Amino acid sequence: MGAALSEPGPPCPVCRAWSCPTRASSMRATRATWTLVLVQTRLAEAASAWRCTTPWGSLRPERAPSSHPAQALDPMPTLHEIRADHDAETIVVYQAYAAAIAEPAIAAQRFVAPFSFGRMTWIKPSFLWLMHRSNWGRKVGQERILAVRIRRTGWDQALSLAVLTSPEAAVFRSPDEWTRAFAGARVHIQWDTERNVRGGALPYYSIQIGLGRDVIRDYVEKWIVAIEDRTTLVRKMYQQLQGGHADSAAKLLPRERPYAVDEAIGKRLLIDA
Repeated sequence: MGAALSEPGPPCPVCRAWSCPTRASSMRATRATWTLVLVQTRLAEAASAWRCTTPWGSLRPERAPSSHPAQALDPMPTLHEIRADHDAETIVVYQAYAAAIAEPAIAAQRFVAPFSFGRMTWIKPSFLWLMHRSNWGRKVGQERILAVRIRRTGWDQALSLAVLTSPEAAVFRSPDEWTRAFAGARVHIQWDTERNVRGGALPYYSIQIGLGRDVIRDYVEKWIVAIEDRTTLVRKMYQQLQGGHADSAAKLLPRERPYAVDEAIGKRLLIDA
């Protein structure tokens, strides 16, 4: 690895390897070409599970099924974009827990024992991604779905402290640079394939934020404004899906729209401008 790291420039945008045989010719490509190759590669990962109505060059996927009426005219999301239910002061994130953790949290409007302050906790602004992760609240230990409204100042603080969970060539000059940054990170950022209401993969990503032990205390004691139990809504939507009424379930989705971030932070976290 030492010899490869001494060479200037990023690794191969397709295989992410610094020693890729095609890297020498790829190095002559412009930055725009590198970006295009990377984007097309990632879009291809979701192609098998997504129904496209136009060629890849002008991707405009068909919505399946129809979205919330208020979202019907929203533009197609970019590849890496924060989408959330937010207002001028707060943003909603979702978490799934067993009743033993969820019920005391709802009662206290903050997380209390047996919630653990000793391990990383992940917060997600995408309702549908959590539905995919928890199987609509049917996985053991994830039966209760909580909508946690937190202060935007806290969310923005988490973004400012975050490091990506993978050594992305667009952000890090070498794997060693990423390793050093990640080792000291108090907050982790992970991009996962977004999902539609039926659980199918979409050709863009959803953000997850992992809060380290020294940040969780701020999350619980300073950031949280309210905790709402969404379990009943989730069960209703799941029953509609099981009955073949995906359009009805989609109408109950929370409104999630783009969340703007500081340009410098966006570049560090792959967030598209």
